[in-house]
Amino acid sequence: MQNKHITRDTALLSSIDDLVNSVKTQSKELTINHVVSMHSYTIAEAIARNYAIKGLDPTDPLLHFGVRLMDIPNNWELLMSFPTDQDILEWLQAKKADKASSGGLILASLLYNKGIRF
Repeated sequence: MQNKHITRDTALLSSIDDLVNSVKTQSKELTINHVVSMHSYTIAEAIARNYAIKGLDPTDPLLHFGVRLMDIPNNWELLMSFPTDQDILEWLQAKKADKASSGGLILASLLYNKGIRF
């Protein structure tokens, strides 16, 4: 019998599949929170970061959309984890486009291109 080499990705996918199947068979809901960083940010810090984006006018609807996203704590963590203002702008634009299309593909594609894999 030959030992199979299991990669971290394969193990994670297998674990998620098992978890999904378990939840389905029990007919229950499951909420998963993803921790983006080890630092805990406040809503005030996240909103301040929105207003500090260079090149974004205070009257721009994208800024107001970004501030409205801050009612979800996971969005605080994600926003604060982006290293550049350009990354935040791309994320906000993708989130806004996803909301308009309700497809989710634009944001997933952006994150994939930034090296974030699901």
